[in-house]
Amino acid sequence: SVAAIATKKQETPVHLFDGTNLPEDDQSFDLVSAIFVLHHAGPKYQVPLLKDMIRVSKQWVVITEDLNEPEFVERNEMHDINGLFRTHKEWLALWDELQLEVVATDLCNGKGTPQQYYLLRKKLD
Repeated sequence: SVAAIATKKQETPVHLFDGTNLPEDDQSFDLVSAIFVLHHAGPKYQVPLLKDMIRVSKQWVVITEDLNEPEFVERNEMHDINGLFRTHKEWLALWDELQLEVVATDLCNGKGTPQQYYLLRKKLD
């Protein structure tokens, strides 16, 4: 039950890192995720962080992000003026460039919201 899990105290290791180089071995995890994180990484760190996430994943990557479609640009600028927000089309092009297959994608909270999820699989060589 959730109550049993919540009351069980376990130490969870925390690893600090520089924002782009994850302190983990190649293919350490079945799945890695970034939930509304990448736009905060900004232009300099977004792609390097994604590449390192792919490196430590055996196969799966899950991303949720705020889209930068025209109706959300002002909202996104207020949220993080230094952030790098992308349109859905730009994310799809980046996934292709990074050799990630889009297995599933949809809006997180329904029509009219900027939040999109992507279930991605590393493409076979």
